[in-house]
Amino acid sequence: MTAAEHGDLEVVRLLLEAGADKNATTTDWSTALMRAAELGHLEVVRLLLKAGADGATALIDAAEYDQLEVVRLLLEAGADKNAATIAGETALMGAAKYGWTLGSGALVVGGWGGPECCNHCWGNSLDARS
Repeated sequence: MTAAEHGDLEVVRLLLEAGADKNATTTDWSTALMRAAELGHLEVVRLLLKAGADGATALIDAAEYDQLEVVRLLLEAGADKNAATIAGETALMGAAKYGWTLGSGALVVGGWGGPECCNHCWGNSLDARS
């Protein structure tokens, strides 16, 4: 977990090769992929995905922290943009909650559409904040 948080690609690789559980959770239910995603460690995220780590909730974390490249990678890897936390929060809602409407929010809506996505994202962000 710590190696993923710090973006230490080589240590993460060694741990996976040694048989570390790619989906192990901490006491707060975070995974290495979730931590790497929220901190923007793109290559660690790529490695964990390649190892088969579950990316559904990692998308929410990446969107909340406006990690555009990580959001893009997770979507390309097939992460479900409609997946939700136990509280019902989706990646779009997480992005909107923190005001990331032109970045992660637009990507999560259905792919980067540039500024023309703004109205759609703002509409969702207003819904998500109420």
